[in-house]
Amino acid sequence: MIFCGARGSLPLAPTFGEPMQWDQDKVFDNAAIYDLAFSWDLTEEIDFFKTVLGNSRRNLLIPACGTGRYAYRMGLENFHVTAFDLHAKMLAFALSYRRHPNIHYLLEDMTDMNAIQKNFYEGGLLLNNSFRYILEREKAVQHLQNVSGVLENGGLYLIEMGLNEARQHKNATTSWVTQRDDAEVTSRWTLEEWNPPYALDRVEIRLKTPTEEIKITEKQPQLTWTFCNILDAIRQTRMTLKMIYDAKRNPINNWTTIQNECGKYYLLLENKNAL
Repeated sequence: MIFCGARGSLPLAPTFGEPMQWDQDKVFDNAAIYDLAFSWDLTEEIDFFKTVLGNSRRNLLIPACGTGRYAYRMGLENFHVTAFDLHAKMLAFALSYRRHPNIHYLLEDMTDMNAIQKNFYEGGLLLNNSFRYILEREKAVQHLQNVSGVLENGGLYLIEMGLNEARQHKNATTSWVTQRDDAEVTSRWTLEEWNPPYALDRVEIRLKTPTEEIKITEKQPQLTWTFCNILDAIRQTRMTLKMIYDAKRNPINNWTTIQNECGKYYLLLENKNAL
């Protein structure tokens, strides 16, 4: 058993300004460059999703779908996908380049979800650390409650997110390079400032082709989560934590080992909505 203190103890007060919000959306407004930056091979991830969700779970929800990369691949695997995002330019890119008969795209906020059919979906995926872009704890809990309302009883929801990242040292950096045809994109995420419950990342994406070079720089606020915080949030919903996987997608059987650890994890939630 993991003891994480009393319910209702989650900090809510912002520390980087009132209210905590994004100043601009340079990265998400440049959907084509974003898509290039995240254009790594999805084969291992898709195989993992299929294993975790199971072949019998065919109706799938993908909030914060971005440019539709995961939605499209799951659609190719004969999942019937409802994918939505609140960024119109990201969704427009998905509609232009990632259409498939098995996919229904929507412009929708994952803290709202009024347009999503209730008690219908057998599984869901929230990827690319998108959960941390919800900048208020109460709204993050609301998202989980919304998902519980649209999942069938026993439905599974897989969340990819960084836990306890506020414990990292300032200026910690993650970077990678992707290529497509004659275009090369270098992406770098740097932890510029942190003061729980918030972190501020400096994002730099540079596109180089034989004829041009484009650089996008942006500061992105994120809400930080410890393992105890996320357990507390889950307890306020009808979902339970079924399993945790590490960054390499291996199951973690002893959850106490990550109680004070930072890093990327996959959290598999099971819905316990009443029949």
